[in-house]
Amino acid sequence: MPVLLQKLMDGDLRTIGRTPEVIQEVLENEFFFEEVFNGIYHEVAIIRMRSAYAIEKLARKKAHLFTKKYQHKIKTNFEEDPSEVRMYTTLLLGYSDFKEKELSEVIELLLKRLDTEKKTFVRVNCLQALADLALKNSELIPEIQLVIEDKMQTGSASIQARGRILLKKLKRK
Repeated sequence: MPVLLQKLMDGDLRTIGRTPEVIQEVLENEFFFEEVFNGIYHEVAIIRMRSAYAIEKLARKKAHLFTKKYQHKIKTNFEEDPSEVRMYTTLLLGYSDFKEKELSEVIELLLKRLDTEKKTFVRVNCLQALADLALKNSELIPEIQLVIEDKMQTGSASIQARGRILLKKLKRK
């Protein structure tokens, strides 16, 4: 097993363990990005979860690392995501740049997850990803605003709070 993935196994299951150390190593040597990315599909759940966490943080800090190859793999495997990586892969789709046909597919995937996911924090991240995509593709703003408003009607306090924040962002665009 690669050294960085071994580091992700260390520590209590309820924590991020040595993930910040792994993130720093990838920031210092971008060559390791693929190794950590592949950890999302590892057989051990703790490695999957911490790899997904690390990739989400890295994609936010260094967007150029999250290339089309990785974006495509996230999209392709999205419906089979194990529960421990869903909150991160959902956000990763929002960071991605897709062409028109792929963008429609991604929106459908996110809407499906938004409607079927039981965990509130994953649903909140679905709204965030949809809003992120709409901010990059302004023609989507009216549709995504309606989705957010609809989910706020019956959603939890966290859905309502994030919805208010996202609607403000979308109205400014």
